Amino acid sequence: MPGWIDREMIGDIMSVARGGLAPYTNELSFGMSIPNKVIEYLGGGLPVITSLLGETRNLLSEHALGYFYPYGDSVALANQIRAVCGDDSGSDGNRVRAKGVFDLRFEASHVYGNMSDWLVEVSARK
Repeated sequence: MPGWIDREMIGDIMSVARGGLAPYTNELSFGMSIPNKVIEYLGGGLPVITSLLGETRNLLSEHALGYFYPYGDSVALANQIRAVCGDDSGSDGNRVRAKGVFDLRFEASHVYGNMSDWLVEVSARK
C-alpha cells in the first residue's frame, strides 16, 4: 500500500495495476450511486474488485468489468484478487472497455454537455 499519492503517481500505478479495489460497505448511499474511486479506476482502464451492490454492480456487470465478493468475506475477496492478477487473457480488453465506459459515462465534456442539454430541456417546459 503506497499511502497518500499524488495525481502523477496514481497514473503510474494504474498503468501497471491489474484492477482496482473498492471495498466499500453496502450502505444505501453507496448502492444508489457510483463512488468516485470506482470511476477513477475505470478512467485508468481498470476492472474493479468490489462487494458493492446497486448502481456500481449494475454498471460493472453490464460491461464485464467487475470482480465481486460478498461484503465481509475475506476468502472470497482473496479469490477475486487472485482472479484479477491471474487473468492475462483479458487484461488489454478490460483496459479498453473500462476506459471506453469512463469516456462515455463520466468524462467531463460528456457529463457537462448532457447536463447542459437537460437543463435547457427542463427550463423550456411549462
